[in-house]
Amino acid sequence: MIRPIGGALLAIQVLGHPSPAYTVIVALLAGGTSLVAHTAKAATRLATNSSPEPFSNIGLSLGEDAAVLGGLALVHFNPILALVIFLICIGAFVYFAPRIWRGMKVKIWLAWRKLNGPADRDLPVKLPVTLPARLEPVFGKENVLGETIAWAVPCVSGRARRIPANLFGALVATNEEPHRLIFVARKGGRAVARAIDLEGLSVTREPKFLAENLVIFPEVGKGPRYLFVFARPDAALVEQIVQDLNRRLSEPALQEHVTVDSAGPVG
Repeated sequence: MIRPIGGALLAIQVLGHPSPAYTVIVALLAGGTSLVAHTAKAATRLATNSSPEPFSNIGLSLGEDAAVLGGLALVHFNPILALVIFLICIGAFVYFAPRIWRGMKVKIWLAWRKLNGPADRDLPVKLPVTLPARLEPVFGKENVLGETIAWAVPCVSGRARRIPANLFGALVATNEEPHRLIFVARKGGRAVARAIDLEGLSVTREPKFLAENLVIFPEVGKGPRYLFVFARPDAALVEQIVQDLNRRLSEPALQEHVTVDSAGPVG
């Protein structure tokens, strides 16, 4: 937190001390701007440092150096353009700040779970059949037919069709519809419920450095792709999910058969 304080003190020293009120305004603006820039950099660093390969970190460091040198040169030669670009960057940060904050929370949660996970990740597990209490009303609104839960597993949404990323929620499978999943979560106090049709899709497990990913993708060609993130200690749980979904997909979907009496009238 030194950078925001340093930015405020530097702005005060550069602009002088015309009045106490003006000094406070300058300090708040400069400190707030420094805090925004520092938060954006810290969030970006947190996202890239979770990757074991060095290339993203090297590229980010070089990009930061180039941005600093280019920004200083632009301020010197064209301060109006520099101000416009700065305001655009601040607006973009404010727009993307909720997504950045959700991503930071997910990375911190994954790192904490990995550090505090069990030593033996191959212990047998059983898929839970109850939802977290905060998500029960969300599923209740989606479950208009009163379907029974086969399993409900807490997870984090990744890149998925019509599902915001980095939402803490749960994947729900029902006994009545084996070829469908429901992701339920809350975003800013609002309920989020998305049904996923598994017809024509495949399911696999994708181990990562901090996470265990559940990937749902088209068997052939293009189509919807879904990614759900689990903590590293949940590797056995994700494997159970993959096995159960593959078993469900191998079974024929439930269809309603109607018998029609085609016999003519007895003459």
